[in-house]
Amino acid sequence: GTRIGNPVLGALCVPEPLKPLDLSESGAANIVLRLAEETAPAILDANPEAVKQQVRDVRKLVGPAFSRAAEGRKVAMSEEDRLEDSKRQNYNMDIYTRMRAYGEALSEKKSGSALRESAKKFDQAWGNKMMTTLAPNADRKDFKSPFPAPDPSERMPYDEEALLDALGAICVTLDKMQEGGLIGHWEISIPEDDYGNVVTIAVDDDISIGAQVLAKEQNQPLGGSTVVALVRSAMNDRAKISYNLDTFFIDPSTTK
Repeated sequence: GTRIGNPVLGALCVPEPLKPLDLSESGAANIVLRLAEETAPAILDANPEAVKQQVRDVRKLVGPAFSRAAEGRKVAMSEEDRLEDSKRQNYNMDIYTRMRAYGEALSEKKSGSALRESAKKFDQAWGNKMMTTLAPNADRKDFKSPFPAPDPSERMPYDEEALLDALGAICVTLDKMQEGGLIGHWEISIPEDDYGNVVTIAVDDDISIGAQVLAKEQNQPLGGSTVVALVRSAMNDRAKISYNLDTFFIDPSTTK
């Protein structure tokens, strides 16, 4: 897709309903939040209790705004849909408050390129914890894509098997997140016409998109994207391939 949408992509996409958000201890939502909490102290070089207090302070500050936004969303919904929407909005606030608190703590100590590098390190460490927890034994056998694989006779300027191992771990993790109601349909492709030099990961209905957009609008160092975190860890820790990462949101109304 592109930043203004891809009509062909839109024509091919058939929306899949989100699964209910699983808030159990073993559900993906709680695991993702817990692993973010475990990641923060080391990256921030701070006491875990102090970090938790910073999160509580941010939550106290922004909580009323999130509550007002939730009230404004109460349209003609069934009771079941209202409950599910409330759970998703609370998860958005959980992600936003954590990432804002961690980002503000980082910004107090670093700036410029050092701040950006620390933000990347947070994402990488968070992503590594997610794949280690949700996809501990995943490798190339778990990689799946609805698109044809690149021509195997074409030699790539990187270790293809290592890349597939890394993408297999992403696949299993995204499956767990989809099952837990954090994201909708997702796809990974390695387009043939890019000679294996581009990997595209498309994710529908990421329920934390509101928190991510808000963080981006406020120019916060941490965006809270689990997908970005997974990619950074997969490429750095597993595939060990140099890469450029480009991320963007697509408005579904532009792809119909």
